[in-house]
Amino acid sequence: MMNRIDACLRLNTPGKTLLILLILWVIFGFCGCASVGTPPQSTANLYPEKPRESSIPGSGAQAIVSRTMPVTFDELFDATTKAAFHRGLDVDYKNMKEGKLSGKGVWQIVIPNWGPKQFPIVFAAYIEEIDQKPTTKLTIVMDYFDRSAQLNKKSFVDRATSDFIIDVQKLLATLR
Repeated sequence: MMNRIDACLRLNTPGKTLLILLILWVIFGFCGCASVGTPPQSTANLYPEKPRESSIPGSGAQAIVSRTMPVTFDELFDATTKAAFHRGLDVDYKNMKEGKLSGKGVWQIVIPNWGPKQFPIVFAAYIEEIDQKPTTKLTIVMDYFDRSAQLNKKSFVDRATSDFIIDVQKLLATLR
């Protein structure tokens, strides 16, 4: 009876090449698996006090988007919390005094010719009252933690961050 090693060595050259590539793909993750880490367990102290670009360990890409809205601080804080909830994200840090909330979860996006895909993200939302008109500024910082190299990570996280702000604006429109 022939063992498996003998069977592999008797493959023709293209068969050996495919077998070697398959083994290398599994071991080293040619799909990009070795390049990006997993999201942290807690996001409480992950982001700085003020919104700015910062390197989060294991992040594949980061985006920051800000919008100024004619609503009160409380309305914007509540709408941001609800938008995260509606997206299925877990908010694990919420501080109304600082005007900051952060969390993590899985973001779903529809990719043309691929269909819906889900990707792990971590986010922080900063809410700052600008003046008493009322005018309040919302800044979303989002990090992308997917392990695959199937799409442009920076364009995905830019789109997801913009979609998050649009979700907040839609919720605010229903409140008024």
